[in-house]
Amino acid sequence: AVLYIGTIVTGAGPHAGSADVPRNGLDPLQWSQLHADFVFLHIGLTLGLLLLLLASHAPKPALVAVTTLFVVQLLQGAIGYVQYFTNLPIVLVATHMLGAALIAGFMTQVLVVMRRTPMTLTRQVTNNPSA
Repeated sequence: AVLYIGTIVTGAGPHAGSADVPRNGLDPLQWSQLHADFVFLHIGLTLGLLLLLLASHAPKPALVAVTTLFVVQLLQGAIGYVQYFTNLPIVLVATHMLGAALIAGFMTQVLVVMRRTPMTLTRQVTNNPSA
């Protein structure tokens, strides 16, 4: 949803192609806000997954994949805010688009690692007669 709405925001803004290309006619400010709302949700869900993995002592590959995604999301969010508040300089817009591609790649990495890494989300109970 974040990438889709980001595409809509780009289509409404000044960098949706050449000056002769018609924009989608949507209000870029409203769609930017909706995009930001979904970004917060996405980052919050990633943080929740990271905390769950930490609490369950998940294997290192899973922790590394989710931590990497989380860091890239934070950097991408920072770029998004800077570009929004600096009147959309083309260099930052292009960097933000590269960041979107990186996030898609790192999300795929998380899915692959989580699927391939055997995990149990409950602690092993030892047979301790004194417990």
